[in-house]
Amino acid sequence: MRKTIVFGIAISFFISCIAGCSDRDSTDSRPVQNDHSVSQMPFRELSADEISSISVYAVPPDETVTVDDIEQIETIVEILRTVVIYQKSDEWKGRTGQGVIFTITKTTGDVLVVRPYGQYLIIDGQGYRTEYQPSENLNRIANTVLGTSFGGMPIE
Repeated sequence: MRKTIVFGIAISFFISCIAGCSDRDSTDSRPVQNDHSVSQMPFRELSADEISSISVYAVPPDETVTVDDIEQIETIVEILRTVVIYQKSDEWKGRTGQGVIFTITKTTGDVLVVRPYGQYLIIDGQGYRTEYQPSENLNRIANTVLGTSFGGMPIE
């Protein structure tokens, strides 16, 4: 009987310690964030009206095209708005495949450089894990704009 009571007290202490060991207020309903569980949509609020120009560079074919067609700009923005990024990652470095770079100049003068690559998205030089499909969609629109098809190159 005594072992059961001691065990019950130990379990109660353990549970209360777990519940109270956080530095967060127990009424705080915000999700706990860390690099492995956070997902963000960095372009969720982006609109075509904010963009003054987009240039698309791809190698192969080692060409750059400035996108001035409003429908293509809107399509690029629609795809960017679906992008979800997860934890930072440099695993994309050294892989091979077509290199595509979107240089987006906003009406404020701010410049964003976005490089889709499979399950990685590089934003202003920082790589992130991402979902494959939006990245693939960005590659497809880049090739449509350039009038080219997929090729291979090392990604650095």
